[in-house]
Amino acid sequence: MSTPPTIDEIRARAEAAPRGPWHWAGNTKNHHTYLATWIPGWGRCSIMDFTRAGMHGAEPRFMQTDDVFMIRGRDLAIYEVAPTATTPDDPRVYRHDIIGYRHPTAEFIAHSREDIDTLLAEIDRLTTALAEAERAAMELVHESRASRRG
Repeated sequence: MSTPPTIDEIRARAEAAPRGPWHWAGNTKNHHTYLATWIPGWGRCSIMDFTRAGMHGAEPRFMQTDDVFMIRGRDLAIYEVAPTATTPDDPRVYRHDIIGYRHPTAEFIAHSREDIDTLLAEIDRLTTALAEAERAAMELVHESRASRRG
């Protein structure tokens, strides 16, 4: 049985990872997909991609939510030029650049950077509030004892 990670371990991993927000990018026609972020002065930068030994690029696959079969990333792509299109054959898709995937795992990965930062900030806020509440409670205890004495 493994022990859950500590907040310090989670914070260290978050601080070591590239800043967010993260987003999916790439092109389904040339089979190149990657997880990216925007870095000031550099623009969009890949923080995770897929490689494959062979003749063509690689693409992610995601487990379907209702069974254990995998579905190709290109079948879940959200196209930059037509976000509501559900297939590259849609006439509105004149360019195959993507901005995401319609899949909960892909969304989880893409938003994890911001989500972790938000959760860590909330932990910091609650830790500070708890310390302030404990300090205020101790002051009340001291005042109560002092008023009983005299």
